[in-house]
Amino acid sequence: MKKLQKEFTNFLDQIKCDETSELREKRDKLTEDIKKDFPELCSEYGIEVNKSDLQFFNQGSYIIGTAIHGKNVDIDYAMIIPLDIEEHDDPRSVKKAVRDCLLIENKRIPSIKEPCVTVAYHKDGDEYMHIDFPIYAKHKDVLYLGRGKENSKEPKWEEADPNGLKEHFLNAFKNKDQLKRLVMYIKKWKQIEYESSSNSNEVPPSIALTLLVCKYFSEHTTGGDDDLSALYYTMRKIKDAFEVTFNLDDEIIKVDIECNLPVTPGTDVLYKMRKSDSHLVNFYKKLCRAVENLREAVNLSDEHEAAKYVVKVLGDEFEIPEKKARNASTHNKSEYNYG
Repeated sequence: MKKLQKEFTNFLDQIKCDETSELREKRDKLTEDIKKDFPELCSEYGIEVNKSDLQFFNQGSYIIGTAIHGKNVDIDYAMIIPLDIEEHDDPRSVKKAVRDCLLIENKRIPSIKEPCVTVAYHKDGDEYMHIDFPIYAKHKDVLYLGRGKENSKEPKWEEADPNGLKEHFLNAFKNKDQLKRLVMYIKKWKQIEYESSSNSNEVPPSIALTLLVCKYFSEHTTGGDDDLSALYYTMRKIKDAFEVTFNLDDEIIKVDIECNLPVTPGTDVLYKMRKSDSHLVNFYKKLCRAVENLREAVNLSDEHEAAKYVVKVLGDEFEIPEKKARNASTHNKSEYNYG
């Protein structure tokens, strides 16, 4: 039985996000600053590059259409430069040059992160927007991502295929609008579950959730879209894919799941979470709670009562329909048994 589809449609309209004019304006201003100063600053590191050599392109959730609203809006705007990485094997020089292009003392303070250079914007003391610039070197027609923080002990150029990753997702979403919607629902679930987190290592990255949803997608469109069932069965399949280790007291002490990039370099996108067993265990437990609440929602015949369980997963933006008048032939208990 399909139910709450109208509410899921309205919910999607509330959470999906297109590139804002402010985001585009700031991105374009930063890009112009890089184009203006980068060649000169690079020359200080012995790197010769012309303004016309620089290429920029969007990557990430905006380009594949799965961006959602949040307290901190972000975009990945990648940059490619031609570079002999055998001669210039330390990407930090290029990243420092980009950082210095964007620096405005006491006003705009960019930072060098492991995979990118970031500019954050604040309002009333809180960050509300940031723009990431991953830096790629094009060497012998192959792209290499510059990895390493400013003081990293092991900086490196890592072979990458950002266009291949984009095409992977676009192909996965082709004629599967429900799959794309599920990615946005689960990203919203992540926002709610990790809203108060202060440790980025414990938060599952959006790329990991997107890959997992694509891999374990359970389509429910027969006779019309049924996003509730699709979300429940997809999240259940993700949960069931975990290998779970218990101690003698039957407590979960370790879990594991495979989640690698489908293109070069095949990175384990959960590598930061693996720095502590507790991070993946907490992720798994949160997933179990979501699956249990969605199971209740699927099993209940009453949309009003079912929506209350969906709200526990997707938050208060999900609308609870008005309770329908009962008659002698209806009742509130679970009429379906989708275990």
